[in-house]
Amino acid sequence: MSYLSTDEAAQQLGVTPRRVVQLLNQHALDGHQVQRDWLVSASSVRQRQALTAARGRPMTSQTARSLIDALDRDARLPARRADLVRNRDAELLSSAIAHSVVIDTYMTRDPESASERLHLTGESALDRITSLPGEALIGTVREVHGYLQSTSLEELIDDAMLVRSDEGTVHIYRFRDDEFPWAEIPATLIAVDAARSMNSRVRAAGLEALDRKRTRWLARHTR
Repeated sequence: MSYLSTDEAAQQLGVTPRRVVQLLNQHALDGHQVQRDWLVSASSVRQRQALTAARGRPMTSQTARSLIDALDRDARLPARRADLVRNRDAELLSSAIAHSVVIDTYMTRDPESASERLHLTGESALDRITSLPGEALIGTVREVHGYLQSTSLEELIDDAMLVRSDEGTVHIYRFRDDEFPWAEIPATLIAVDAARSMNSRVRAAGLEALDRKRTRWLARHTR
């Protein structure tokens, strides 16, 4: 995994170092703090660049969910939302959708308890989006990635003894508007979350799965 200083990240993103620190604190960039300085994930900077390169305003959670549904079920989209799929490749599309999702990280001594209460996503659900078992891509999975099921975050924190930590192994995802309408997590969302991973093999698997869905959707809905 490669890292950048805040000055280097700022130069690549065309913003100030202070803005980079704000993005880190907002979890819009990944990194970790060493004393008073930050090390910024180069992968998250690339994803941020892809997001800001996309035309228009940042995607809302509602729009992101509608694209996920359409790609997952080969459903039609209104013209303006259909253009979002047509005019972005898999990397730009995944970055735009991922902008509507935030991730909080926790430590726990009972990861299985947390896993049982989450809709698993990203590298925790790779078997849903690739023919290769997850362990073939990343070895033994020690981290948990998922969205809350029918429980509140407060209940999960108590039951699984979660402690907020940037170095934790339980990653809880949520849409910015806190809506999660699915009884089962769509494979398209799993692919999007995998595509934002800092593990290059997980990221590649996510982008490949999303590209397959996008290509299939375009074949059926583009004249």
